[in-house]
Amino acid sequence: MKKKAINGIKKIYNNDKPLIIEWIMVGIISFIILCFFIHGDTENLIKWTLNMFDVTVKGKPLDFYRYSIENPNMAPNNYVSGTLYSLIIWAIWNIPIGIIKTIFGVEVLHNPLVYIWGKLFLVLCLCITMFFVNKIVKKITGDVNNAKWAMFLLASSLFIYIGVYYGGQNDIVICAFATAAVYCLMDGRNKWFYFLAGMAISVKYFFFIPYVAIILLLEKRVLRIIYKIVLGIIPTGIYWLVTRACPMVSESASQGSPISVLLKEMVGGAFPVVYNNSISLFIGMLLIIYILAYLTSPQNDDEKYRYLIYYIVATCLAMLLFSTFQYYRVVMVCPFIAILMVIDKEKYRINVIMETIISISLFLILIIQSGLYLFVSSVVNKNVFKFVFGTSGVEENFSLGMDISCWI
Repeated sequence: MKKKAINGIKKIYNNDKPLIIEWIMVGIISFIILCFFIHGDTENLIKWTLNMFDVTVKGKPLDFYRYSIENPNMAPNNYVSGTLYSLIIWAIWNIPIGIIKTIFGVEVLHNPLVYIWGKLFLVLCLCITMFFVNKIVKKITGDVNNAKWAMFLLASSLFIYIGVYYGGQNDIVICAFATAAVYCLMDGRNKWFYFLAGMAISVKYFFFIPYVAIILLLEKRVLRIIYKIVLGIIPTGIYWLVTRACPMVSESASQGSPISVLLKEMVGGAFPVVYNNSISLFIGMLLIIYILAYLTSPQNDDEKYRYLIYYIVATCLAMLLFSTFQYYRVVMVCPFIAILMVIDKEKYRINVIMETIISISLFLILIIQSGLYLFVSSVVNKNVFKFVFGTSGVEENFSLGMDISCWI
């Protein structure tokens, strides 16, 4: 009887695809984090979309930056920087909130359901990313079950829980555009690849780093390389040409998150060389990867697709390993890590074990390093706690990261 039960369990868990109960567990964890946490950055993004709705209704969309600085919707930060492509899409998602607030005059900004609805946009982007991860894996391997495992590994990633449901940042929007772009490239739709890759870059500029590696892998003629790299930044260039005359746009760019700050973070880690000079570890590693990508000449489509995923992962990991980054940035590499883990079936189990160890280790490091930002009482959605439990939840300020740091 005992042996029969053990064999039954083995039979279930030797299944080639994720179990329904495992998907249910992922859904429960995701739902709890979605509802019970609201990060300041998420509040910013949602209130900025409402600013966008307000100025559009007034017929003055170009006044967005000035209107946000005036801050009528009381966002934690009133300076908006970067392109607004992802914010425009998010604003369309939040039209129901805007209608209730602006047209019907209902005060919604203290209602926790508003922020839950806003964060569901990121869940939609995650679902789009999972859809294209599925199609990419099937394109590379032709294995339907491998594709299901890739989706499950992405959905259950520790950093998806943190970046999408907890941090609520829009890095997952990059993933939606990037995975769609990669699939279009594999499917021979090159024009769509350049457009979608350009959109991924324009959301936040980080995808430009793997984009260059992709071009170097696929193209060996110097002028064609330059031309194709320029194609990837056209959406960003168009945006800044259109908005450069917007009132207060330059003030927003300088006060929000200027490019100089991001560049400083990315090239900050360095090793010393002669005469008190130093070389950025990130730039050094990136140059090595770019040279390898240029020297790599895939012999067939299968090899090309596998190298494509490899170099995307390699460049993203170079950024994460050798530069300063916020904890939610890890989301950018998660879809491609999931693909990389499943496309070699023989190494699948060891890949899962290694990735689990690495993710948990990085998670602990980030808790210690990000004590003021990661798992702090200010991020708890107290209104939801009060609605569900009759109490506002955490009454005192605490920081899990700071507590662990002190204990160590």
